[in-house]
Amino acid sequence: MAAIDREALEKEYRKLTARNDDIIRQEATSKKEYATFSRKETSIITLLQSLEPTLQDMHELKNNEPRLISEETIAKVPGLSWYNEQIKLVQESGDKDDFDVPPELKESYELFKGLALLPKDGKSLSE
Repeated sequence: MAAIDREALEKEYRKLTARNDDIIRQEATSKKEYATFSRKETSIITLLQSLEPTLQDMHELKNNEPRLISEETIAKVPGLSWYNEQIKLVQESGDKDDFDVPPELKESYELFKGLALLPKDGKSLSE
């Protein structure tokens, strides 16, 4: 009976070890994909800023304060009212540079902050 229990435990251990290895590989893949996504996002933003200077002007409008969505637009698309509430929360918040990152997002935030841009992106940003 002890031999059966030992075999069952060893089998369960091998399954758990294999699952752990799989999860570790998935995590590494997810981090690579996140880094790639962040680089692409930066590239798109840089491209849009270079193609459309008025986007930069709009961004600098009102001291970088987000603007509320107009009532006319909300009347046409009621789902946008949630975004207006989020903008109001941002406007009502105090210091924009001092914020707490939720524990669930801490690792992603640190990965994003430490992410090096692609050389091509760095040149575009400095121009």
